[in-house]
Order: sequence, then C-alpha cells, then structure tokens
Amino acid sequence: MSPPPLTGLSPRWARIGGAALFSAYLFTILAGSVGATWPRQLPGPILYFTQVACLFPKAARMAIEYRVEAWSCADQGFTELDATPYFPIHADNKESRLHRTGFFYRRERKAMEALESYLVERVNRDAVPGQEIGGIRLSSVRHPLPAIDERPVPRFRAKPLADIPKDQVKAWFYTPASRRERQCRVAP
Repeated sequence: MSPPPLTGLSPRWARIGGAALFSAYLFTILAGSVGATWPRQLPGPILYFTQVACLFPKAARMAIEYRVEAWSCADQGFTELDATPYFPIHADNKESRLHRTGFFYRRERKAMEALESYLVERVNRDAVPGQEIGGIRLSSVRHPLPAIDERPVPRFRAKPLADIPKDQVKAWFYTPASRRERQCRVAP
C-alpha cells in the first residue's frame, strides 16, 4: 500500500490565495521598478514594501572628487592647492572634510565663504613670504567609472588638475576678484 500524497498544512483555498497575493506583490515590485505610476496609488505601508527594487534607480556613472585652487597674489592666477594638511581627517579619501563640504555645501554661499576664509587664513599663516593667496576656487572633478565588465578595475590615482579634461571639471565657487585684490593687499 502506497502512502497518501502530501498536502499542505493549510486548506487549498489559503494556498491558492497566498500564491495569488505573492504573485501580485512581485508584479507590483516589477511594475514600480520599470516606471509604472499606478503602484504609487497604493496605501503608504504597502507602497513602502513594494519599492525595494527602486532603492538605487540611477547607478553612479561618475566618481566625483573636489579640488581647491588658490589665487596666488604673486602670480595673479589660480594654482592647484594641496588641501590635505588643512583637512587631516581622512585626508587621502573621499571622506575628507573637504570632499564632504564640497558635496553637501557647494551651493551654499555662506559655507563656501567660510571655507574660503579658513583656507586663506591657514595657507597665509603657513606661507613663505611672497607666496600668499588671496582666494580660492572649489571645483568638482567627475571621473567616468569603468564599465561593469571591465577587469581589473584600475585603482584611483589623483591626477594634477591641469591633466584632467576641462569637460570633467566644474567650478562651484570662486573668490570674487575684488575680494582677491583686498586679501592680497592685507596678506602678511
């Protein structure tokens, strides 16, 4: 005599209903991830659990770093400034206070003026006479990321700003010319 066929612990109607509910859940996740707007009509708690596929809808295509150039009072031009001595915490990576300031506050004029004031004061305090600065320019550099299937991924190396194509550099803040002149006149 053969054993009876195995059946679930719940009634058949509950298994079918659960499978239908699970299928609707997966379909809603899929629809939301490809741009359908109807899932946004769901009540908040249900919508929350169906947005798992949309956590990172736009993958990064660029690595962004921030650079500072200083206005040389002697040369009357911008030259790249090594700001790592002035931002020692995580100075060698993107968690540096300079990179965080650039990322979060690049559009905030007061924050950028505070950054300018800090750097001008600190650089001029440490400068050799005749090497003072009158202002700064903060730029972001957007490096294209390698393709997903590219192996091995090249290790990041900071290039001089002059060697980076101009279309990858965007200036966010610079000290106005009038303030550069004023700060160069009062530089020690």
